Amino acid sequence: MNTQNKQLPAKFLIVLAILGATFIDVCLSVQNYIVSLGHVYVSAAIFFYPFLCLILDIISEIYGYQIAKYALCIIMLSDFMFGLFTTLVTELPAPNFWSAYTKSFDASMVSNLRLALIGVITITIGQYMNIYFVSKLKILTRGRYFALRSMTSTIVGDTFTIVVALFAFFDHRMSNVNIATIIIAELLMMYLSAAILAYPGSIITYYLKKVVQPYTDTRIDFNPFRNCGSDSEKIAT
Repeated sequence: MNTQNKQLPAKFLIVLAILGATFIDVCLSVQNYIVSLGHVYVSAAIFFYPFLCLILDIISEIYGYQIAKYALCIIMLSDFMFGLFTTLVTELPAPNFWSAYTKSFDASMVSNLRLALIGVITITIGQYMNIYFVSKLKILTRGRYFALRSMTSTIVGDTFTIVVALFAFFDHRMSNVNIATIIIAELLMMYLSAAILAYPGSIITYYLKKVVQPYTDTRIDFNPFRNCGSDSEKIAT
């Protein structure tokens, strides 16, 4: 066991993980809301999803690949539980005088479990690619150029997530042309967001490195099939 991470306080990790779970649950809640931006359309989730990518990049940068992978598992578990519980609520009986509101609630929440299942698969794969590349590049660059590494890894991982997830989300609900339009628009917004957020992310990691000794990942097994959190570094409270 590497003793380096015994110096890593848990308080920052807890805050980052809670923020990650919050953003993924917000994304699930608003995924079905389509926003019109002139002649193009996007899901409202694209306004929140880039923050999850940045959070996992920061966790990977400071706490290491294994802890980032573990945090990803916990965040996606939160996503699944949120989707499951909000879908089950739509099966509960409601009084007749509340039927108009119930129908509106059901329309927005009834597909949450399906969306969560799709998200668990596509986001987990995409975000694993994200933290894998940002961690590998950290070794190659000796911990420098976080902004560039964050942008590069986000583009690689989230291109997969957006393309596959949106086709799965909206298949048979709108035409392939409209789906393709949403995908292109969201990819462009994702790339722009990655470029914009990378610099605040650099400031955050710079500050954290002043108070937290970052994990280097040089002796970490990057095998993706290891259990989440196995051989993870212990975080001191």
